[in-house]
Amino acid sequence: MGFGYRAKFFTATTKLLTQDDSPVDPVTLKPRDNKKSVAEGLQCLNGVGRKVADCIALFAVDEADTVPVDTHVFQMAVRWRPEIMTEIAQEKAKRELAAEERRKKKEEKRNANKESKSEKKEMAVEEVQSEQSDEKATPKKKKRGADTKIDGGKDKITITEKVYKKVLSAFLDAFPGGYAGWAHSVLFVAELPSFDEKGKNKKKRKKVEDPKSDIKTE
Repeated sequence: MGFGYRAKFFTATTKLLTQDDSPVDPVTLKPRDNKKSVAEGLQCLNGVGRKVADCIALFAVDEADTVPVDTHVFQMAVRWRPEIMTEIAQEKAKRELAAEERRKKKEEKRNANKESKSEKKEMAVEEVQSEQSDEKATPKKKKRGADTKIDGGKDKITITEKVYKKVLSAFLDAFPGGYAGWAHSVLFVAELPSFDEKGKNKKKRKKVEDPKSDIKTE
């Protein structure tokens, strides 16, 4: 069984952990720098991002207040804090407004430069160049603003650092006491199809009903 693209991360991390200047203790997995959190220390390793670091911190280093965040966990947090979606929409609107203002300023500057040209020929050349640059910029504008992806009529939220912190804050507020991470795990597992009580009951009923259906009465 191969590790695919992860193979290079395994080998690089193994080498790093065996070095004296490793940012993480190879036994405890805690950072050597006391100013860093467990997750921050783990992210110094090759191929370890925020979510993986939080998973390791929660399940291997007993950081019970750590909450790994993905799209499923985001959806859970929105249930008791629907204002998260409003905050994200407002922030997106602010970014789009700022981008529009920057575009307008560039347009005004370009127009001012055009007016300052004395020869019509130069103005015509700049106009052509401006149209060409606008055509090239159009797909970039769409790509830059694609914070959400549409799928089946529903928005897929990209888990940025800001969104990550919002979800973490929601869990810490909802489950105070130092065990927000374990609360997250219980809720996450409860939503898996294999732990669906209704699904289990249906399977149990089928197992009981099937033998009875084979019994013939005289």
